[in-house]
Amino acid sequence: MVRAVATETRLDRRPATAAAFMTAIDQRFVPLGHEVRFAFLLGCGFFVLLSFPGVGGLPSGMTGAHALMFASLPFWFAASVRRKALVLDQTAALGAGLILLCLAFLVGWAFLSAMVSNTPLRTGRPIVALLSGISCFFLVTGTVTHRRLNVFVDVLCLTLALTCLISVAAFYLPPLQNAVFNGTDRASGYFKNPNQFGMAISVILPVAVACLLGQRERRLLWLGCLAALLLGLVLSGSKTNLMISSATLIFVLGAFSMIAQTGMKRVRMLVLSFLVTAALPLLNIALLWIYNPRALSLFTVLLSEQEELHSLTTRSEIWRRSIEEFLHSPVFGQGAGHPIDIFYADQLVTHSHNVLLDYLRTMGAPGFFGFLIVVLAVLFLSLSSIRLAFKMRQAELENRILCIGLSVAPIAYLTANMSSDSMGPSTSPFLWVTFFLALAARVSLLGEPRPR
Repeated sequence: MVRAVATETRLDRRPATAAAFMTAIDQRFVPLGHEVRFAFLLGCGFFVLLSFPGVGGLPSGMTGAHALMFASLPFWFAASVRRKALVLDQTAALGAGLILLCLAFLVGWAFLSAMVSNTPLRTGRPIVALLSGISCFFLVTGTVTHRRLNVFVDVLCLTLALTCLISVAAFYLPPLQNAVFNGTDRASGYFKNPNQFGMAISVILPVAVACLLGQRERRLLWLGCLAALLLGLVLSGSKTNLMISSATLIFVLGAFSMIAQTGMKRVRMLVLSFLVTAALPLLNIALLWIYNPRALSLFTVLLSEQEELHSLTTRSEIWRRSIEEFLHSPVFGQGAGHPIDIFYADQLVTHSHNVLLDYLRTMGAPGFFGFLIVVLAVLFLSLSSIRLAFKMRQAELENRILCIGLSVAPIAYLTANMSSDSMGPSTSPFLWVTFFLALAARVSLLGEPRPR
C-alpha cells in the first residue's frame, strides 16, 4: 500500500534546488481537479477545529474535529490514491507502512477487547485516537505540496495561538471565563482540561519556533504567535508540559545555531539560545504578576514541594494498579478505553496517566506490543528526520529548521503522554499531523545534492 519515490537512483536525478524539486513534485504527482483542492480545504478546516475541541461538542465525547475528520476521510483517501506515488522517501515510506499496519491491528484488537469490557462504549476513545493516525496519513500524502505544507503549518500554529489569546481575554470577559477556565484558575482553552491544553501547546511550540527562525519575512507574525503560545502554556499551569516546552525550545534554538552558523558565531548563538530560553519563562511570569497575580500565586502553589509529592504519589498508585489489572487479564486486558478503578478527588480516573501502561492495562500484551512498535517507529523516524536536517548542509535553511521543528513535536507529545493524557482523542491528532508533515518535509531536504 505504501510506495516510495526516493530510491538511490532517483535521488541522483533530482533537481539541484529544493524549490525546483518541490515544483516538479507538485506538477507530477498532484492532481489538479477540484476534488483535491476540496480535500485540501477540508484539511485546513480540520486543523482549525483541532484547537477548539470543546466547541460544538457531539454526543459520546465526539468533537467537531472528529466529525469533520471522518467525513473527510473518503476525500483524503481518494486524493492519496490519485497520486502516482507517495511524496515520501524510502525510509519514511517503509516506516509509515509499518505504523499503518500496527494502527489497523490495534483498531481491530480494540473492537475485540470490547467484548470483555464492562464499558464497551468507551472503546471509541482509543479507536478514534488510532483512526486519526490513519486519517492524517491520507490527508498529508493526498494533499501536501511544498506550498500547502507551509499553509498547514500556518493554520496549526496560528489557530492554537488564537485559542491562547482567547484564554488571556477570558480574564476580562466573564462570558469567556466559564468556557476557558471552567470555574478554576487554570486555563483549559477549549480543551477538556488544562493538561490537554498545555500538551497541545507543547507540541506546536517547537514548530512555531522553527517558523520564527526560518521565515525572515514574517518574523513579527511568528514572534506574536510564539508569545501567545508561551503565555497560554503558563496559564494552563501544566508543569510537565512547561518542562517539555523548555527542553524543546532550547533544542530548536540550539539546532538553528548549529546549522545556521559556524565557528565562534555558532558558540555565541548557542549561548544566546540558553539565555533566551531562560528569559522567556521569566517574561511570562512577569506578565502574570502584572495582569493576574491570582494566577501567578496558583502557579507558585503548583510548583511547591508538597504539591509535587502529592502528584507523584497519586500517579505511582495509578501506575501500580494498572500493572495489577494487566496481570489479572494479560491477553485482552480490561477492554479498550476502560477506566481504571481508582477514585481521585471524588472522580473516577479514566486512564492510567501513562500511554504505555494504559494500553497494557486495557488491551493486554498484544495491544501493548502493537502500540510499542508504533511509538518506537515514530521516535526512530523523528530522530532520523532531525539527523537528516543536520546532515543535508546544502539544503535551504528554512526547510532544515522546519523539518527539525516538526520532528521534535511528536517526541514532545509522546514524552508528555508518559505521565498525562494517555493519548486521548482530542490531542492525538496533534501527534499524527506533525509527524506526517515532518515526513513530508524530508522531501525538500532529499531534493538537494547529497552531502559529501
